Formats: sequence, structure tokens, C-alpha cells
Amino acid sequence: MRHGLLLVLLGVPAFGGAQVPMISEGTRVRVERPATKKVDGILMSQTADSMQIAAPQATMIASESISRIRESAGRSHARGAAKGAKIGAVVVGGGFALIVIGAYVSSSDANKSGLGEWLAIGAIIGGVEGAVLGGLIGALAGAERWRTIYSSPVRLTIRPPASGATGAGLSFAF
Repeated sequence: MRHGLLLVLLGVPAFGGAQVPMISEGTRVRVERPATKKVDGILMSQTADSMQIAAPQATMIASESISRIRESAGRSHARGAAKGAKIGAVVVGGGFALIVIGAYVSSSDANKSGLGEWLAIGAIIGGVEGAVLGGLIGALAGAERWRTIYSSPVRLTIRPPASGATGAGLSFAF
């Protein structure tokens, strides 16, 4: 039984690699590979077994190592506004809260009451201001949308988990 399972697991990469689709040169793509960072760039050339991506530097990627390819669907200003508003609210609201805490700690007032109220007011005011400002900046910049055009149907991953023990993972995508 164990030998049969081992043969199945060893055979997965042999029959699991699907053909990477041909993509038009000049398309903005995001190529993801297991165990490495994703590569964003413009497709320069593609053969049956490799792709050359113009990222900050030209990168050659073997087709068999690709787990997912996404193509750019353009920039969305609405998504950019939403993303900017979230970031702005957290950053500026958190900054205002830190300022209130700093003022409270450095205060020489003998009656230090009301920290909770001041903290809430500072965080709310800062959060609203940050959301508005971040939303405006995000709307101007926009956020890129990605559409998946290829996803590897079978992945076999063997790596040590954080605990140091050996683990194996197998996933199927349909």
C-alpha cells in the first residue's frame, strides 16, 4: 500500500503538468512559481518550454515551473480608492491614536482620566481624515486588476513546516 502511494505521488508531476497557453507578446503578466517570488512584467517572448518576461531585468522562466499566470485587466480607479481609503484610515487613525497616547503619558496633569474617550475621538477623526485622503490618492493612482489565465491543475509540495517536522501537500485544481 505504501509503495503504491509513493509511486502515485512520484508520478504526479509527470502527468500533472498542463500546457501553458500561448500569450500575446507585449501582454502585462504576473507569473507565479512555487518557492519563489512572483514576477510582474511584460511578456517579451514565449516558446513551448519557457517565457521571457521584461521585469526590472529580463527573466527567463521554465514553463514547467509555473503554477499560475495572470494577465493585467487594466487599472481600476474605484479599487484604488477603496484600497487607499483602507490604508489611509489605518495609518492616519493609528497615528492620531499614538499622538493621543503620547500626550496622555507626557501630561503632568494629576487627574489623568478620560484616556479612552480621547483615544476613540482621535482614532475616529484620524481614521476619517485618512480614509478621505487615502481614497483620493488611491482613486488618482488606481489599482491593477489581474485575471487568471492559467493555473496548474496539480501541485505537489514537500517542505518542512514551521514546527520543523517533514510534511507533504497535494492539491488539485479543476
